[in-house]
Amino acid sequence: MSRTIIDVLTSRHGNPINIYAIDNSVVTFLEKIKPYTTMEVSYRLGERTIETFTKRFIDATANFRSLIFEHPTKGENRVIIIPTNNILSLEIIDK
Repeated sequence: MSRTIIDVLTSRHGNPINIYAIDNSVVTFLEKIKPYTTMEVSYRLGERTIETFTKRFIDATANFRSLIFEHPTKGENRVIIIPTNNILSLEIIDK
């Protein structure tokens, strides 16, 4: 899979960090999602693991690079941030 690099940042240790363009047809409707919409999310965690949960969408980072949800297993006021390119499926459960 070829991904488009749109920028390169330097880590605090001097290593290059590639910033990739968002290329995920699953998340084309993001601008229409309202905060606190309940959604079912499946995403890649590492190379071989897929996680799925149903929680409320809280917000997104700039340009929808990552989505922020209530954390599925930790206590109240905890969130999970998922890079948009890692999302495999996204379904609105409750508006």
